[in-house]
Amino acid sequence: MFAIPWYVVLFVSIPESFLIIILGLALFNLEIPYKKAGLISVISAICSYFVRQLPVIFGLHTLIGVLVLTGLLIWLGKVKPWEALISISGGFVIYFLLESFLLPLFFLITSKNQEIFVIDPRYCIVYFVPIAVITVLLYFILKKYHLYIYDLKAGKNESE
Repeated sequence: MFAIPWYVVLFVSIPESFLIIILGLALFNLEIPYKKAGLISVISAICSYFVRQLPVIFGLHTLIGVLVLTGLLIWLGKVKPWEALISISGGFVIYFLLESFLLPLFFLITSKNQEIFVIDPRYCIVYFVPIAVITVLLYFILKKYHLYIYDLKAGKNESE
């Protein structure tokens, strides 16, 4: 895994973590304040920066990212452990489905491949922007039309 520069952490990792958190929570009709989601994103991105420098097998950094986001959501977001794990997992799945569909399309359009991220990490930011815009649109559609996979908020008031 290649190490990412500080500006990729700032302009990709932090917003990506934020989008995964809010999208994942929205998928299950949960929410936390944006400030808390932002704080969790910053801490998670800093952890990601260091994890990506470790000599771990491909894909392990993603699993570590899910666990870090889940743990931070439990600790700082005060979300129940199983709700945090389900939400973060759902957010990751949707985000990475979008990414795995759009990146090859972008590579085809621009005649580049994934090596460009190692050669010139600024392309991480360029390729991130359209994925982020689509993720934000998806989030607002979910919120506006009250769409979710499963309502984890239902029954909270009766059980608490």
